[in-house]
Order: sequence, then C-alpha cells, then structure tokens
Amino acid sequence: MDKAITIVASNPRGATQSVSLLTIKSLPPALVGTYGGWFGKVDGMPGGGVGGRVDVSVMSSGSYSASLISGTDSRTARGPVNVSLDGASLRIVATFVRSGSPSIVADLIVVGAPTVGQLEVSGPILVSGTGLSGTVEGVKLAAVESARVGTYTYGLLLDEAHDGVLAVPQGDGFGTCRLLATGRATLVGRAADGSAYTSAAVMGREGDLPVFLSVVSVGTAGGVAGMAEARLAPLHNGLEGGLAWTRAAASSVSKTRSYRAGFGPVALSVVGGLYQGPASGGIIAGLPNKIGNAKVSFENRALIEGNVADLVFTIANAGGVKQKVTVPVFNAALPVNPNPAKISFVLDAKVAGAFNGSFTLPGATTALDRKAGYQGIFVRLPSGSFFAAGYFLIAQPPQPGVVMGSVPELSGRVLVAPVP
Repeated sequence: MDKAITIVASNPRGATQSVSLLTIKSLPPALVGTYGGWFGKVDGMPGGGVGGRVDVSVMSSGSYSASLISGTDSRTARGPVNVSLDGASLRIVATFVRSGSPSIVADLIVVGAPTVGQLEVSGPILVSGTGLSGTVEGVKLAAVESARVGTYTYGLLLDEAHDGVLAVPQGDGFGTCRLLATGRATLVGRAADGSAYTSAAVMGREGDLPVFLSVVSVGTAGGVAGMAEARLAPLHNGLEGGLAWTRAAASSVSKTRSYRAGFGPVALSVVGGLYQGPASGGIIAGLPNKIGNAKVSFENRALIEGNVADLVFTIANAGGVKQKVTVPVFNAALPVNPNPAKISFVLDAKVAGAFNGSFTLPGATTALDRKAGYQGIFVRLPSGSFFAAGYFLIAQPPQPGVVMGSVPELSGRVLVAPVP
C-alpha cells in the first residue's frame, strides 16, 4: 500500500517541503502464527531460575503478543515485530515487566523456510541489569500429519552419571502427551520427586516439540526443559528427546520433605511412543495370558535401608478391554508370607496405561513402619515392546527423637515386567 507523505525541512533562512510516497508492505503471511520455545536454567532469573517457556503470537498487523513462564513466575508482553527487507525473517524483542521484580528480555529471531512453513525461533533471554542470560530455542506451530496424531506415553529416564547419586531423585518421571492435528500438545504427568505437571506445547512441521514442565514441589520451584520429537516409525511412532531437570533450593518456610537442597540441571531422556491399549480380550502392555504374568520390583538406587522383594501377581482380561488385577494377600500366619511388604497394585481407571500402588517397610515398632506410594505408566516403544516407567517416594529411617512425618523422603525406581 502506498501512502502520500509530506516532508518539511526548515531552518532560520526558510522552509521547503516535498511530497513522497511511502510504501507500506503487509507482513508476509508465512510469518504470521504461533511460536513456542524453551530455555534452560538461568541463575537469578525470577521464578527460581529453573528454566521456562516463551510463547509468541505474531499477527498480520505486524504486532505480537507473548507470554513467559519462568519457574513459578509468569508474565506477558506486546509490541511490534521487525521484518527483514526480504521478508524472510523476523526479530522480536519482548520485554516482560513485573512490578518489584527485574525485567526479563527475550531477543528472538525467526528464520527458516517460510514457503513451506518450517520456521524456527531462537535468541537470548536475559534478566535486565544482571548480565545473566540463557537461550531460547523453539519452532512455529504447524499442522501435523495424521500419522503423528494421538496419545503418547513416555518415561523421563535419569542419565547414568546420576545413577545412585543420593542428592538426585532416582526414580523415573513419566507422563502422557496428547497431540492434536493442529500441532498443539498437552503433557500431563509427574516428575520423579512426586511433583505433578500439566503443560501445553506446540509442535513444528518436522515433529519437534519444545518442552517446559513446571514441576513445583510444595511451593519449591522446579523445571524440566528441552526439545522432544514425535518421530514417525515403520511400526509404531516414538517420542524421544533430551531434557534437563533443575530444582531450586527450598525456602526456610517450605514444607517439602524431599531434596530441599535443590539440584540440577540433571539430564533426562524422553523415551516413549504412541500408546496402544489392550485389544478386546487382550491384556495390557502385551502381558502373557497366564496366572502370575507380571512382576513388580523396587530398585534400591536411592540407598534406602531395607529391601522389598519382587512380587509376582496377575493382570487378566475381564471381558472386552477390561482388566482385573489380582495381588497376593499379606498373611503373616503362613510359613512363607506371600506379600510381606503389603504391596498393592492398581490400574488407573482414567489415564490409559497408568498404574499406582504402595508398599510398607516394617520398623522396630508399628509407629516406625514406612509406607511408600508409587506411580508409573506403561510405555510402548517403536519396536512394539512395552516397558514401565515409574517412581516411589519413601521416608528415610528417623533418627532417635525425630517424628516420622518430618524425616526426608527419597525417590526410587519402580519396575513392572512380564513373567515369561
């Protein structure tokens, strides 16, 4: 669009003017849309410095609106975008302001192949006046192939470098990712310290999924951030990626009993796939059709005093796709107690593939018994095989004079495997 403008120049000797045409170009349609990105740990950033997420909507008018989640802190920003002369890229400088707190500035560049809708967003994110910064990495939301659409289940598996490190949760986090044809995704689950999360995300044209999971434990900030990918596979789709988990130190008033010193960033692997429940007449996770077809185990990676013996139990088909769980009953009167740790196992009626239960480690007195809850989910791999990802939390043995309800809790790993 051309618009006539009048330019006036003046000085003490006089004035002159001229009329020119100003060409106003519309924003290239391929750049309009929604972008989402993640960033990792940034010390000193409001919200706990545990990483976060930036979402930006670019309008055809040439303006943007943006939202920021930084741990327990959230903010918004608005402003104009800057378009390159060739119309192939954008620059967005978003300043997120909150009264009484340092501003957070994201300086983002959008580049890629606009003609095919494959665009990436990246750039520094910093805390004003501190010199502290991180990097945002993300994608433009794009509709995805129907073959990618569906509900994925996944585990968040600890890297080998932290295996057996008492200061870090030793269990496996887990979750479900519901991916829509629009490219929007919702992730719901739990980290291995028991913190629940629900997070939205956007998927790029090639299946890339920037992830930030806000995992807050009794008011203590935590974040899991990185890039995942929904990968098409010949047999079954996979979900994979590398994330990093950071947890802030607990404040003096926090009542959390686990990992008060904080930790991270700790590397986690996303291992998952498109979930498939049992067929009519079948058994969950492809378990064999027999009595005693499953075994639950609790790995002692958290250096917990006392061991829990593996328990063999049965998951059977109860008609159609319904499942029936039968667990041996605790009976101390028998020569060999079939379930000395009082292990329970329940399939979640609402979340496909999820399970939960508990076990008890006896103490010197009943008051010192330690009951632990556990949770997890079955995951189907691209090969078609299944595994279970999960965690348990258990109180450590109390010192003399310490109340059981106030002792630290540690996380361990729960495994559910088929019995051939």
